[in-house]
Amino acid sequence: MPGSQRTVTGSNVGKSSISGAISALEKFRLNRAYQHKDDPESQITLRSDIRIRQFEDASKSNEPKRIEQAQMLKAVGTSSGEWYFLLY
Repeated sequence: MPGSQRTVTGSNVGKSSISGAISALEKFRLNRAYQHKDDPESQITLRSDIRIRQFEDASKSNEPKRIEQAQMLKAVGTSSGEWYFLLY
């Protein structure tokens, strides 16, 4: 479901997915910053925001655990496609 806010239990994304999403949002912000020249907040990069940095740092620190879990699931023959059918 594209754009869905539904959470799939046990699912997670890697640090590169989060970093890519932040970069895409930053590009979107940058491309439209000229429309909001009088708004100082629109001129600040996303990664300057402490909340964004904390979120990105947390994803980096969770990466080894996420990889280990993915490897374990792979070893027992589980794929994300199989989980999808089990959860719905």
